[in-house]
Amino acid sequence: MKFSMTRPVKIVMLGAGSTGGHIAPHLYRLLYSLDRPVRFILCDGDVVEEKNLVRQNFTPADLGENKARVLAERYSAVFGLETEYVPSFVEDEEQLHALLEPEYLWMRQPGHAYGVREPEQVILIGAVDNNKSRQLCHRVFYDRLSLSEKIRAGMEVSELMKRLTGRNYPVFVDNMESVDDLNNVRPTGQVIMAKCVSGAPLAVRPVRPIDVAQRQAA
Repeated sequence: MKFSMTRPVKIVMLGAGSTGGHIAPHLYRLLYSLDRPVRFILCDGDVVEEKNLVRQNFTPADLGENKARVLAERYSAVFGLETEYVPSFVEDEEQLHALLEPEYLWMRQPGHAYGVREPEQVILIGAVDNNKSRQLCHRVFYDRLSLSEKIRAGMEVSELMKRLTGRNYPVFVDNMESVDDLNNVRPTGQVIMAKCVSGAPLAVRPVRPIDVAQRQAA
C-alpha cells in the first residue's frame, strides 16, 4: 500500500488489554517521531483487575482504573502528545463511524506560499478479544472504502492466497474503470479485467501481450 508522507495521522485503537496495552507504547513512540500532526485515540470500557497484572501492561497502582485512560495518560505525558481516550466499549456502527471521521487540518506544502486543507489519514486497529467486535471493525472500515479501494484490497487478498497455496490461478475483476492503477497490488498470473468505456464498442484485447515464441524459447 502507498501512504502519504505528509498527511496528518489519526489512529483509533479498540482494546487496551493484553494486545492493545503492549501495542500502545510502541505506537506513541512512532507517532512522536513523525514530522506531522498526529492523534491516537484509545478505546476500552474495561478496568484494571488484579488478574490483568500477570500479562497486561499495568501495575498495582492502576487497579480499578479504566484501561484506556491509564495508557493514554501514561504515554501521552511521556511523549508530549495530546491525551485522547474513550473509557467505554465501542459496540455500534454509528459510534465507530464517528470515531473514524477524519478532521481537516491546514498544512504547509513545500514550494507553496499558502497552506492546503489535508484530511487526516485514519488507521483503525482492532486489538479486541471477541468476534463481534472484529466483525464490527470489518463492517465499518470496509464500508468506508471506495470501490477502487475495495477492488485493490480484494486483489491483495488474492495475491496473498496465491503465495500461501503455491497456486497461480486467473483472477476476474469487474468495474476496472474505478481503478486508477494497480501499482500497489502488482498482480501475478492472468488477470481478466472488465472495464466500461463510454462510446467504445465491445472489444477483447490483451493489456500486456505475451510473446509466445520468446517464452517457448526460454
